[in-house]
Formats: sequence, C-alpha cells, structure tokens
Amino acid sequence: MDIGSQLDLALAAEMAGITIEELYRLNPGFNRWATAPGGPHRLNLPLERVEAFKAALAGLPDEQRLTWKRYRIRNGDTLGGIAARHHTTVALLKEVNKIPGNAIRAGKHLLIPIAAKNLKQYALSAPQRQKRLQEQGDTGNKRIHTVRGGDSLWSIARRYAVNHKALARWNGIAPGDTLRIGQRLVVRGAAQQPAAAIATAPAQSRTRLRYTVRRGDSLARIAERFKVTVNELRQWNDFNSKYLQPGQVIRLYVDVTEQASL
Repeated sequence: MDIGSQLDLALAAEMAGITIEELYRLNPGFNRWATAPGGPHRLNLPLERVEAFKAALAGLPDEQRLTWKRYRIRNGDTLGGIAARHHTTVALLKEVNKIPGNAIRAGKHLLIPIAAKNLKQYALSAPQRQKRLQEQGDTGNKRIHTVRGGDSLWSIARRYAVNHKALARWNGIAPGDTLRIGQRLVVRGAAQQPAAAIATAPAQSRTRLRYTVRRGDSLARIAERFKVTVNELRQWNDFNSKYLQPGQVIRLYVDVTEQASL
C-alpha cells in the first residue's frame, strides 16, 4: 500500500501490530530505520493487518511520522551532507526548518529526523546486518581500521597483508565500494607490521607505468584505480602543487596481475 511519505519502520510495525523483523522480511528492499526519504513510499503488510494500519496512519500527524532532534550545525556542514548522514532529504530539512535557500550557519540548530527506537532494534537494517557480520569470528585475531583520506580497500588490505576481497566480505561490502572517511572496518588475521613498512620502495613484482592525468582526476581516484596509496603516489612523484593538471604525467608502480583481476 502507498503510505504517502517517509515513515519510521518501528512505528509502522507498531501500527500494523507486527514485529520490526516481520516488517523487514515483508519489505526486503528496506535497509534503513525508515522508508527511503525520496520514495517510493509503498509498504507490504499482511492482508489482515492492512485496515488497522490504514486507520492508525490516518490519525497520525505528518510531523509524528519521524522522531526529531536538534542538531547543532558545525563548520563545513552543508544541507546535502547533513541530509545524507541522517537518511533524509534537503527538501524536508528546508521545509521543517523553514530555510528559504541553501545557506546554513555554524552554531545554529536544525531539526533532523532520527530513529524512534534504539538502532539495535532495527535488526535487519543494513547497518545492523553489517555490524553483526563484523562481530562474527575470532575476536582475538581481529583489528579495527578507521578509514582515512586516500584509503581504498586495496591499500588497507595491502597494509595488513590480507586479501582485499576477503576484507570486503568481512565487512559486508563489495570490493568496488567507495569508502567513507571515518568508516570502521574489521580486519581479520592482520599482519602485525607498521604502516611505514608498507610504503617504502616499490616491490620487485611491480611494473613501472606512466599515467597521463585526465580532467577530473585526483590523487585519491588514481590511487584507487591502480590499487596503490596516495602516500605512494607522493613518494614516486615530485609534486610541485597539491593540484593535478590535465596532461600531467605521473609515475606509478603497479601489479599488473592484480589490475587484471578486477
């Protein structure tokens, strides 16, 4: 059935008289604590629960479909970034906070939507499934890596001497997924070696390449494309500027076998 707009899934389950787990199983496309902010706003329910749910939804004010909290704007925040982090839309933030344009000021406050229940209760949401996957296995042989600028699955795997596809599997992500700065990854069976031991001279098994920079390239994008690190790119090249220029030629050392295996 069409529910019209975004709705907290714990609240939806409560109004339908079923558990959150049942609701997730009936709606496998949902992987957050609420329906997608931009839709589609359709919900699958047991047939015998539909009428009761419709009656409860009709009596629910729009502002109570989600739970709201005050958020203090920080330096560097944008409406788009805040919306993405809190699973909502810029349009909804602007409407609720009566913002005419897109400008926001650090130190001011916004109302933002949050989950009505403890996130652990949304057991089948994507973040909770990923967390349970990361917690599985031998905790004594597990390390946590916090993603930094320039990191890729390949560079992290090489740093800890593990397979990058296994690293993706341990964390419930795909080998080609883009990582977020601050994201925490589980590394199992990691080699106990310092990071400095990795970023030294190129390994003998690597082939030297010359790459011509294209429009839109950055060190992070090139590093991810060739499965090297930003620090290695800096070591192999004398960059006079922090910005790359289209047509600029840079030196790389890559493992051709690994490139072909993507």
